Amino acid sequence: MKNNNHEQITETHMPAGSAAPSQRAEALATRLEDGATALAAFAATLSN
Repeated sequence: MKNNNHEQITETHMPAGSAAPSQRAEALATRLEDGATALAAFAATLSN
C-alpha cells in the first residue's frame, strides 16, 4: 500500500551575509528537527 502522507521538504537558501551565523544555525537546527519529526511520523505508518 502506497502512503503519500509524507511532508515534502523544500530547500531554502539564504543569501550570503543575510543572517548572523547563530541565526543560520538555529534555522538549520529547526529544519533538521522538523525533518526528523516528519521522518518518524512517516516511519510509524510503515508495516513490517
